[in-house]
Amino acid sequence: MTPDSAVAHFPMVDFHVHAGPDARPRRCDAFDLGRTAAEHNIVGLVLKSHSLNTVSAAALVERAWPTVRAAGGVALNCAAGGINPLAVEASIAAGGKVVWFPTQDAENDRRRSGIPGPSVTLVNGDGGLTDDVHEVLRLCAEADQVVCSGHLEPAQTEQLFSAAQHHGVERFVISHPDHRNVDMPPSLQQELSARGAWIERIIPRLDTSTIGLDELVERIRAVGVERNLLASDLGQPQNPVPPEGFRGFVEALATAGLTWEQLETIGCRNACTLLGWEMAA
Repeated sequence: MTPDSAVAHFPMVDFHVHAGPDARPRRCDAFDLGRTAAEHNIVGLVLKSHSLNTVSAAALVERAWPTVRAAGGVALNCAAGGINPLAVEASIAAGGKVVWFPTQDAENDRRRSGIPGPSVTLVNGDGGLTDDVHEVLRLCAEADQVVCSGHLEPAQTEQLFSAAQHHGVERFVISHPDHRNVDMPPSLQQELSARGAWIERIIPRLDTSTIGLDELVERIRAVGVERNLLASDLGQPQNPVPPEGFRGFVEALATAGLTWEQLETIGCRNACTLLGWEMAA
């Protein structure tokens, strides 16, 4: 198999993808997402919703499409009660693997996007993390959850990561730091990855990113392929069917200079390690 054909056919894990039914319109439902994932040799999916717990949908995808692993969890936005330990306990009990800190309802996201609505705070009047944040992190450490930073501002992400390490969380992901509503400096990305965080890289789109593909590759290399994860963040009605778009993203990264060995690492191996899945053959 040539390198080009390897890029086109090796198994991949999409670490961040949206499917219906959801509180927002989606390009396809979870059943069709699983079907198209199997067709494109996407062997793993992490289903994300800003409003709904995705554990049930992930379980049904795995039952319907045995060649596809799927993980779900809960995002701590207003619909889940904000920083709500009870919602986290319920997700864990149902088989959830992932807890996202606030995304669309993060104070930082509300400020940067200008979209009105209630927000979720992580800090008390003294600037320290609330008791509920510490309890969520304790629960996540105890159940070995993957903790994702959501749409927090960079300084708050660092604060959360430090607390997560204190509580014994071993699987912490910086959610799409190149997203315009996060905009984490590359120097901080490198610092946090050196301390053990994983970095999620999504498809650069005009509506979500201030950088292009070439700069994304530079940032991947600066952090090191061993600490990066690839994700589509697709599912919006106007965008491609997620597995098709994700495969195209990986092929574009190959054209931009990443080797197929590097892409296999960041496109499959790292996510399998993080989620505790056996590496696909």
